[in-house]
Amino acid sequence: MAISDELREAIGNSGKSLTLLAKESGVPQPMLTRFMNGQDLRLATVDKLCIYFGLTLNPPPPPPKRKPKSR
Repeated sequence: MAISDELREAIGNSGKSLTLLAKESGVPQPMLTRFMNGQDLRLATVDKLCIYFGLTLNPPPPPPKRKPKSR
């Protein structure tokens, strides 16, 4: 699941209004509204929300290494 999906789920499941979440997380309420309506967030904002909800940003796994073709 993408971090944006995890954050949207956490926001929706929090049971808190976006106004209250904005006050508690330090992310402006209009930005939260735009995010919940499908817009992307800057990494700094994602980081704030991850800290607030206790989520971590994990890098994607590296692509599998290709084996050299045998001749």
